[in-house]
Amino acid sequence: CSYKRSLRGEHGLSLYIETPKHKILFDTGASDLFIHNAHALNIDLKQVNYLILSHGHNDHTGGLRDFMELNQTARIFDPKFKDNRENGIKDTNLLDQSRFLYINSIIELVPGIFIFPQIKIIDSLDIHFDHFYTQREKKKIPDCFDDELAITLTTNSSFSIISACSHRGITNIYH
Repeated sequence: CSYKRSLRGEHGLSLYIETPKHKILFDTGASDLFIHNAHALNIDLKQVNYLILSHGHNDHTGGLRDFMELNQTARIFDPKFKDNRENGIKDTNLLDQSRFLYINSIIELVPGIFIFPQIKIIDSLDIHFDHFYTQREKKKIPDCFDDELAITLTTNSSFSIISACSHRGITNIYH
């Protein structure tokens, strides 16, 4: 849902985060629609320093190619990246892979913004894996989203968690 008349909506997620020194995009939605919305909001996506992809579903990565064409310098944090992915990012050999960074432990991306990979499951009642599959070693197996990324924005007195679908459960991300 978009409340400003010049904005458009779709099934997908793309969030713009700006600090005094950095510009960050969290997901790209299902298409290039986020570019239209950024333009309507006077946001210059060419100035984005980092793109964080929460997980590989198309409604979060569908605009990746368009973003990479528009912004040729941003570093990209991606949880799962492989050739001919079964959903989301496809034909990875056509992308500039030197821009992609893969992490397997918590990092402070910029002061006050942390990326959380490998979210441990403490509360198994809060997971959302039903009907999702991935392929490993040519076998179709349930996808437990062990590569889903979340971020926190912190200040001296508070913090906010930003997650996309929270397939691993928001209570597990919080822990």
